Amino acid sequence: MRYLKSCLFAVLFVVVTRMPMEAAGVAVGGSVSNQASISYASESGTPYSSVSNTVATSVLQGYGVTLVPEKTAADVQAGGETLLGFSLTNTGNGSDSFSLT
Repeated sequence: MRYLKSCLFAVLFVVVTRMPMEAAGVAVGGSVSNQASISYASESGTPYSSVSNTVATSVLQGYGVTLVPEKTAADVQAGGETLLGFSLTNTGNGSDSFSLT
């Protein structure tokens, strides 16, 4: 029985750690806590349950940016100039700065 319980916990651990996790609404440097629990019954119907330790993880900054042109084409004569506009959006989870050259 102890072997079965260990196997079930190992499977649960692998499934939970493989799941993508997001800290929606938690600021960079904040903390997210999680705890897993399992309940099952043996073949004879005896119920069992187990709860993991609580794990706290600090939220790290995720960097992201999108750069979208206002238009995708421009006609320019040889030697001529034109201005092209772009929209830059910070898609990360924290403040950032961007340099364009």
